[in-house]
Amino acid sequence: MNLFPANSLVFEELNCKAELLEEILKTDVIQYIGPISPQYKDYFITEIEKISRQNQYKKLSFFITTLGGSVEMVEIMVEIMRNFYQEVYFFVPDYAYSAGTILCMSGDKIYMNYYSSLGPIDPQVMVNGKYVSAQGYIDQLHAIVEKSMAGTVSPIEIQMALNLDLADINFYQQASLLTVSLLKKWLVQYKFKDWRRENGSDVSNDEKERRAEEIAKILGDNSLWNSHSRHIGVKVLREMVKLKIEDMHSNPNLEEAANTYYRLALNYSSKLQPSPVFIHSKKSRSGSWAVPLKIAMPCKDI
Repeated sequence: MNLFPANSLVFEELNCKAELLEEILKTDVIQYIGPISPQYKDYFITEIEKISRQNQYKKLSFFITTLGGSVEMVEIMVEIMRNFYQEVYFFVPDYAYSAGTILCMSGDKIYMNYYSSLGPIDPQVMVNGKYVSAQGYIDQLHAIVEKSMAGTVSPIEIQMALNLDLADINFYQQASLLTVSLLKKWLVQYKFKDWRRENGSDVSNDEKERRAEEIAKILGDNSLWNSHSRHIGVKVLREMVKLKIEDMHSNPNLEEAANTYYRLALNYSSKLQPSPVFIHSKKSRSGSWAVPLKIAMPCKDI
């Protein structure tokens, strides 16, 4: 694939913005755009290893834009990042839905803008060629069981229950349990690690676990959100979910650099050969799945 000179210039500016963000945040910086899937594991490992070799910081700022994907891959990504970094900050310049939201919950901090989106985390399963809520099946079965016990179940509902595969139901339950367990583990271990009361006293581990479970249940309640692609913004996360979110908008220099870094990545990746995932750090030669650039240009005003 041939890269036009304009693409080379965009990529060099992308590298410059990554360096500027490192100066502002005092962290390594990496950006991930695309679905979260085990098939991209090797690319992810390669990029994390590249940037960690510089040993400049023990903190990582991870820019994420995704519609979601595999929860199992999220767990792998967290283990990979935590192998190299003591703290991980997640930046959501646009959206991080489903598995992307679960990934953000593993961070020590979450940075968002007033228009950024997280989303519900109820597990999705493939049924007849489309994704549906696993929890929806479980809830419907529970409703039918309750009606049966009350003697109000209809023949149609009985047939619906008979058509359900118990092995599938067990799989759906395990998927929901995995999501809750990961959030409880990560929120307590990372996001809540410095949680103190207003008087300065420590919050007990039991309290942290209860709060983490509440957050997991709220974000995973498909009856509350009604749509798996529902926008959950900063205000709802703070006031309803009771989750601390760092505000990019309150720091103009950070906001400008972060937004530009994201838009340059979208611009550059859109000009490459079609590929689902784009991963960038300043150690990347030209991003994942692109040929190396031969042009090196100095950054300005860093």
